[in-house]
Amino acid sequence: MVVPTPIIPESSQFNYATLVLSAVLVLDIAAEIGEYFRALEASAHWTYSSRRLKEGRDAVTQAALHSIAFSSVFTFITATIVTLCTRDMDWRMIHVLEGSSRILAALTLAWSSVKIPRLVGIYYTASRETHIHFVGCGNPKVLRFHVSYSILQYFLFILCVLLPFCGRPTSVVLGISFGFNVSLLVYIARRAKSRMQVKMSMSMAAFFALSSSILFADGCHYIQTVWGRGWQNEWGLGLISFLTWSFFIIVFHYRNYFLTERMVVKKRRFSYHDRNERVAISLILSNVFHKGPGARNEILTKNELERIAKEVEEEEAERTESERSTCMREEDQTIWALLKMRFFGPSDLVFMTKVDRYLVYFLSVFSLFVVVVNIGATSQMKEVRKNFHHVHETLYGAMDQGPVCAFDKVGGSITTFSSANDAHQAKHTIAHCGACGACSDWHNLRLQYKTRSYLAKASARCGRLSLLGGRSAVLECLNSDPIGFQGECAECWADDIFCARSHCAFIFLQSNLINTVSNFQVGAETITAATCEEAMCELEFVPCSGANRRRMNITSSIRRPGQQLCSIMDVSDWADIFPEESLDSSSDSASGDGGKGEL
Repeated sequence: MVVPTPIIPESSQFNYATLVLSAVLVLDIAAEIGEYFRALEASAHWTYSSRRLKEGRDAVTQAALHSIAFSSVFTFITATIVTLCTRDMDWRMIHVLEGSSRILAALTLAWSSVKIPRLVGIYYTASRETHIHFVGCGNPKVLRFHVSYSILQYFLFILCVLLPFCGRPTSVVLGISFGFNVSLLVYIARRAKSRMQVKMSMSMAAFFALSSSILFADGCHYIQTVWGRGWQNEWGLGLISFLTWSFFIIVFHYRNYFLTERMVVKKRRFSYHDRNERVAISLILSNVFHKGPGARNEILTKNELERIAKEVEEEEAERTESERSTCMREEDQTIWALLKMRFFGPSDLVFMTKVDRYLVYFLSVFSLFVVVVNIGATSQMKEVRKNFHHVHETLYGAMDQGPVCAFDKVGGSITTFSSANDAHQAKHTIAHCGACGACSDWHNLRLQYKTRSYLAKASARCGRLSLLGGRSAVLECLNSDPIGFQGECAECWADDIFCARSHCAFIFLQSNLINTVSNFQVGAETITAATCEEAMCELEFVPCSGANRRRMNITSSIRRPGQQLCSIMDVSDWADIFPEESLDSSSDSASGDGGKGEL
């Protein structure tokens, strides 16, 4: 068991992704509620009287509180269930999740380093203009729906992304506290003087960016150590990861500055000549001040003025159409109609671009996939541990004292005898312990010896066909080179593969996440897909096939305990029986009977 030595300390009660995303949830919800308040103040439907404005603010507050309360309870219940279902998760998966949490926290901090200047108003964002369309056109019921939808969606996204890291309540508490503090700093920065706004927002952005780069480097080091291959120089990996991630954050900030510059030029009516004469901070401050170029308009050409006038008309027409589309008749304001408007209307996630949303969607779906795999794999591992010792004791505990499969001569008849003495009295040579089965003919016995160094990987490829293909595809794979099993022997192997698919699929999927797909070692404490196959399927497979390498005492790359190898065989070396196969070995190092359990 390799335990990584992280750059940042690890605690069983602490998780970086949970802390950071909890803080971002607080920041986003606070910003979302603030945007709805600002939208109310900018809407003629709510500001024609102080009573109406108060009614709108009360609707926003009540909807927000109810949504937060419901979401918190739902999140707690869901997280508790996932934590209980993954309590005995594979230790390698635990370490991979720890490294992944640091990378996810790094990604979130990098995103936040750009979000903070957007929230303060340093970077331009079009999302400021969307909430005016969701204040319900004066209808409190519609307004409450939109507020609830926005907050529930935030909670749902965060819950999906954090589900793999459940069970760290301390991180949630610390994250909420951190989020309130950041929200307070943003609130102060928004009301500060322009240059102080720039200093405060960029200082927070720099802090988040630096923390993000450190966490990213540490997460890469963590996962690389668990996977056990790649960079051998830990400091080299950390430095490369840190510098690479820092570079992408800088590019991300430059992209947002470029968008701000472009929108300032467009909305403040700067000419391109005027833009080229202004330094970056001047353009940024123009966005903060929301001021136009003043006397500099004199340098705009007639064509530029006509182009700007046309753009203004188009923008006003789009805004009017959008407002008209969101102001439905009261009889049409059903939940379904409102949901359609939210799905297909303007973006309702505050300060979230399309790239941001798609990234969140991807992370949510992938996190749910990881959770389902971990729950399924943990459940299957419990069954494996319960059956493993019983199966091995049944099949191999008294292997030398039971029936045997023996032949009269090489290429001759092969018969089952009740004991080794009976076979010797009949002047037969014992081929393997246990009764003969579908694979105890000369063709398939030869294949057991020939494929000793690559059967596991080859049969694993056949097993993967069972996930998407049918039985015929699996049988064709088993019949073909490099395996070549024929007849009922191939049928036994196909039955075993589909049995493994039913009982070990989640363990196989998890093995792709922890780099144990090619690990065919078998043991009660090292649960691989091969271990699962032996514990769940071999009680039926071994009697069906008859011959296997342990029963035939064929040495493969898996070192089996001596008590699991047949010791009463009369064949001391199968190379004497199959001399044409004695030099046939594959470059693949993985082997073992358990390999057929790999899907």
